[in-house]
Amino acid sequence: MTAPAVDYSRYQTFNITRRGANNAVLDLQMKAKNGKLPTAAHDGHWELSEIWRDIDKDDTVRAVVLRGEGMGFSGGGDLALVQDMAADFEVRTRVWKEARDLVYNVINCDKPIVSAMHGPAVGAGLVAGLLADISIAAKSAKIVDGHTRLGVAAGDHAAICWPLLCGMAKAKYYLMLCETVTGEEAERIGLVSLAVEDDQLLDKAYEVADKLAAGSTTAIRWTKYSLNNWYRQAGPSSTPRWRSNSWASPGRMCRKAWPACASGGRRSIEAWHHGYSHDRLPLAPDRRALTTHTPLYRMKVSPSSAPSAPLYWPCDRRSPAARWAARPGASGSPLPAGRPAGPGRR
Repeated sequence: MTAPAVDYSRYQTFNITRRGANNAVLDLQMKAKNGKLPTAAHDGHWELSEIWRDIDKDDTVRAVVLRGEGMGFSGGGDLALVQDMAADFEVRTRVWKEARDLVYNVINCDKPIVSAMHGPAVGAGLVAGLLADISIAAKSAKIVDGHTRLGVAAGDHAAICWPLLCGMAKAKYYLMLCETVTGEEAERIGLVSLAVEDDQLLDKAYEVADKLAAGSTTAIRWTKYSLNNWYRQAGPSSTPRWRSNSWASPGRMCRKAWPACASGGRRSIEAWHHGYSHDRLPLAPDRRALTTHTPLYRMKVSPSSAPSAPLYWPCDRRSPAARWAARPGASGSPLPAGRPAGPGRR
């Protein structure tokens, strides 16, 4: 029994049309609200991560084309979103979750996806563009992963697919330096499937999508599933932890986490520490720290005695009692407030 077609009217940041035989090809165009480049605001970032779930459920779709409107494929997050992430802990954790969902929803969507990238291709749009099953770029396209330029670790799609696509050496060069990769160079190093002349981009993308839509549905989808197991295995389990330590120092992150957790009215707060890397204070009101590592121990601290400086520091293996007694500014502590309490030994 074929499921009814999905209603895509709730997605306001896309121009969505159908084309090809039996309207089996879904054409997704990211809107350029500013008239120049598609940018991801709060609604756009969520929609880009969520729409792949609906496409996966839509039995009337056999292939997807993803492209951008205006002067480029994707302009990344808009300034308001970036500022809200920097200032608001709740926004930051929500966007992290959406970033994770975007990666894995594209990977797990069983419909073949073709991306057509022209002009600048950065940010959340680039995630979907490079994770697409067939990625086609105009030779003049400018692909940039700008995470480190913002002081943020490139720990989402880039950590998963760039080393597999173009090799670790090239991945580190482009990701650490935020160097621009042209569409022509991206094809040469294996970052994209094809590079074509600018005026041939959309025609080529539609041609490939039509071929996929006309092919064996089960064979193509199961081939995608099998090949994407490479991405699933490469997915870092602690990506949110890396990103949290780059958006804010451990001290600033801890100080933001305490009031958020204490305001929930709970009588105690669980603080988890991995024992090998940075400190892990609660990162969400539901007490779940953004890490999948098994904690070596936990301790409970009353919100009324929450420290103004971080309790845990990197690679400090002292007991919880010793940590608390030696915290910065505590009576008898050899260190003044604002200085690390731990020796940093492994």
